[in-house]
Parts: sequence; structure tokens; C-alpha cells
Amino acid sequence: MALSAAGFHSIGVNDLGDPVAAVGPSEWWEMSPTDLPTLLRRLRSLSSVKAVLSASEKEAETAVGIAHACGLAFPSPWPIDKWEQRQALNAIPHLYVDARTIDAPEDIDHLFQERRQWIIKPRISRGGSRGVHIASCASDVVPGLVPSECSGARAGHGLLAEEVLAGPQLTIDAVVRRGVSEVLAVGRNIKQGGKHQVNVAIVWDSTSTEFRPAAQVMLRSITEVLGIRNGLLHVEAAATPKGLRPIEIAHRQGGGVVPDAVALFSGDHPVIAAINSQAASRARGHEAVVLLYLIAPPGRLAAAEEQPDTVTLRTTDLPGIADLMTFVPRTGEVAPLVDTSARLGHVLAYGGSTNEAFLRAAAAARFPLRC
Repeated sequence: MALSAAGFHSIGVNDLGDPVAAVGPSEWWEMSPTDLPTLLRRLRSLSSVKAVLSASEKEAETAVGIAHACGLAFPSPWPIDKWEQRQALNAIPHLYVDARTIDAPEDIDHLFQERRQWIIKPRISRGGSRGVHIASCASDVVPGLVPSECSGARAGHGLLAEEVLAGPQLTIDAVVRRGVSEVLAVGRNIKQGGKHQVNVAIVWDSTSTEFRPAAQVMLRSITEVLGIRNGLLHVEAAATPKGLRPIEIAHRQGGGVVPDAVALFSGDHPVIAAINSQAASRARGHEAVVLLYLIAPPGRLAAAEEQPDTVTLRTTDLPGIADLMTFVPRTGEVAPLVDTSARLGHVLAYGGSTNEAFLRAAAAARFPLRC
């Protein structure tokens, strides 16, 4: 939608058959986003391609192939293996995070001999962290307890254990041009407690913006170490007593409607910023933006046959609501909130203060889900 508003003709590619996927692009191709040969054949009919963007690490491999075929300046392949990333980053003292690999059962036993908690994640995933699983003992590292980590890990790659970092967790979106990174916005992640620390909201406001200078310094080091020259950068970080430490790094835009939230707050949409060669416009955004994720207790929803379809886009005239979407399983079964796939929708709200944005989001969240 942002591309169309800026005058670009955009093409969305997906094979999920979700009606929501056809809302934003000017044109819609229902096919696999990782089928590079077929995509290149269809792209021959276009006069020119200005930019290619991807939503996940796996799709980024296709994006690189399209960019090279079309003569675009696209980021070179970079280490998506989180262990390789962490080893490179840990060479810089102010980026250091203790980490270990888990390649065999005995590695798990060794891990907890130190009697400390660890974050468990896949070395290579489908994209992003999908939530944070905290393990306190060896029995916590079980496929049944970490479904996203195990289903997301590719064959031949183990898991990664990283130290649990103290302090607020942040989401940082930036654009990189010729090796120079520019932070567009910094938001604060609000997570549920317990072992599975999935985001239940993200807040962009004056408090989160206080971390912007430190985020700029951290991203400068990240881009240098990982050799990132161009494109979008989405980073999850912790504001520890020793400074910002990176948790997750993705060479792409943030997932879901995060780019739209960044645009509402900063005045610059990451997608447009990545396509334009000049610096960000610095248009004035809203004082506060809240992305509230819709969740429900595990179990079966009452009157499941009356619930919305799996993906339902809802428009609203409520003041301060930029986007409201629900995606409820047709079975009506709500899974435990152990990763992002168990969320049921989101509300994107803005206001003159954080409280106003939160109140607007909460009011709009009263959609027909009866538990």
C-alpha cells in the first residue's frame, strides 16, 4: 500500500492463498516466492524492475537472485546462520553476548551445568525469532516445549543457546545505503512473562526514542562486522546495564505491519526509504504508536462457526486506528501462546500520547472473539 501511494507499481508474490496478501500490491502473483526460475520468466514481461524486497530470510535468497538478474544493487549474501552471526559480532566487545551451540543431546547437559538460564533458538530459522523460549534446565529443551525453534530449524543445523539479557527489549528498524546505516525508529517490546516471551505489543514513543543514539552506534558496528552495504535492517536488542546488545538481526523489513508502524511514528516508511537513494524525508509522524497483538486463552472459542475466517481484513473509521486485522483458525482452537503463530490478530493505533494510543488500541480490540 505504501508503494502504491508513492506511485510505484508493486507486485506481491505468495502461494498461501490468503486474501489479505492481495490487498496491498498493485498486482498479485499466486506462486511460490522461492521459485526463482519461474519468477524470472514472468519478470521478463516487465519493462524494468526498480527494487525487490523480501519478508523472510528464506525469501531473501530469491530476492538476491532477482536483483542480480535485473542488475540491481542488492545486499550480497550474508550469514543467516545465527551462530556465524554471533561469532562475528562477539569480536566487538560492546556487541558481545555469550552463546553456545547445541548439536547433540550431551550439549544440553553441559549447558546447564552452569546453573543459569538460556534462550534457545534455531541456528537457521524460517525468519525471525517468532518469540523467545527461556530454558532453566535440560528438560526445557524438548521439541514439545519449543515448537517454533524445532519446526523452524533447517535439517543439518542444531539449536543455539544465548544468555538471557537483562533490561528492556527493543525493536529497531533502519535503512542501509552504501554501508551507512540510518535508524528510522526504535520501539519497545512488551512481552508476556514465563518461558515463552512472545511480543504482545510494541510501543513507539518518546521513551523508546531515547535509545536511538545508542541504536545508531550499535547498528554502525553491526553493518561493518557483517558486511551489510544496502537494504533494510530489522534488529531486536536488549538495553542492558552495559549498553545495547543485539538479540536478533534480520537483513529485511520488520515482520507484519511493523513497517507501517514505523512510518506512522517516524514519517518514513522503510520500504520507500530503501528504494529512494536520498536520505529519509524526516516527515513528522505521530507522537506515539502502539501495535497491540490480539490474543486469547488456549482452548476452543465459543460459537467457533461464527468466528471470522482464517484471515480477515477489517477496516474501521475509529479515530487513531490505522489497521485492524484478525486471523482466527477455522477450527476455533486457540493454541497456547508459545510463539507468534498463536496470536489472533493485531490493532495498529496512534495518538498524541502513549496512553491515548493504548486506549484507542484497546477500544478497537473489542472484536467478536468469545472464549
